[in-house]
Amino acid sequence: MVITGPTHQFKVNKMPEELLFQPFPSLNPRQCFRKMEPYEFKFSRSLLSDKISAMRRIFEKSIEDHGRKADESDLMKQFERLAVDCIRNNCSSEFLNDYGREMAGFEKEEECFTFLESLFGSETEEERRARALENLEELTRRPNEKFSSLLSRIKSIATVISDKPDAQNFIVDQNFARNIEPSNKTFLRDHGYGRKSTDEIVEFLDQRDRFLSANISSLQTNDFAAYFADKTSELLDNKFSQMELNHAKKTTELTETIKSLNLTVARLEAENKKRERNANNSHFERPQGFQAQQPAFHPSQPPFNPFYGGQQQSGGFPQRAPFCYQCRSPGHFKSNCPQIQCYECKNFGHIGKNCPKRQSPQPSVQKN
Repeated sequence: MVITGPTHQFKVNKMPEELLFQPFPSLNPRQCFRKMEPYEFKFSRSLLSDKISAMRRIFEKSIEDHGRKADESDLMKQFERLAVDCIRNNCSSEFLNDYGREMAGFEKEEECFTFLESLFGSETEEERRARALENLEELTRRPNEKFSSLLSRIKSIATVISDKPDAQNFIVDQNFARNIEPSNKTFLRDHGYGRKSTDEIVEFLDQRDRFLSANISSLQTNDFAAYFADKTSELLDNKFSQMELNHAKKTTELTETIKSLNLTVARLEAENKKRERNANNSHFERPQGFQAQQPAFHPSQPPFNPFYGGQQQSGGFPQRAPFCYQCRSPGHFKSNCPQIQCYECKNFGHIGKNCPKRQSPQPSVQKN
């Protein structure tokens, strides 16, 4: 813990042994030592060296504040071992597989950094300039990147290529104009900004959100037709692929629908056949007494029927013999059944409709 005072002097409250138990700083996983370019190693080394140096100053101040000058030599050796271990912990596992044995023999921070620098080497001025030229050739505006951000990237590369202001301005103007889309060039020309400075053009385009247009700035004019053809072919391929997928999906759905309809039709046909069979069976069912006494059917010589006077129906077929559903016997109808009782005279053998008492004339009542 560090306390600052009004004179910007600070005192470390923790003892040196407590600081040795605290974790040492670490780099971002993307900044760890691995197979990297010289400029990447230089950046990672500077970051880690600054963090270890800050820890060293705090540790030395703790030794002074707590009166541990007698043990300063042993404490600093422990600190150096932890600093070396911190450097090893900031190396990738692949890197340690190749050079872990060599780094295990170092006892000081500077020895580790010297060994790492011998592996990665230092980038010369010519190498930095060649790398900057290569990056400048590959430079394009990112999707929806503001023109001010693109201009800053071009300026940073131009400062590496040349230290002369005129040469830097020329590089910036040429490469920025190359990375402007044809639509934005037309927009600038229509608004009278075709001959303005690069800074004015950047401000004008960003204020109007022209950086949201399609990113085809990396294309040269001669390559635009080929680019357009490739994009059109890609769009058509995607469209046809989607159509094929939709067709296959519709075909599968249609097949499933046909199968379902066939099953439904087969089930309905089976139900209809079953219903017809039951109807036929119920139509031919008759009481056993009636079936036993039913006369044979002879259309050419119909039997005499006393109830109908031997009359025949139209077509030459005789009328059906009467059958009583009251006593379940043929020869008469229910209205003439001997077992039925009349509600008029309470006698058996007829119903109230055919009662003799009902059909006899009522005596007339004379008025006084």
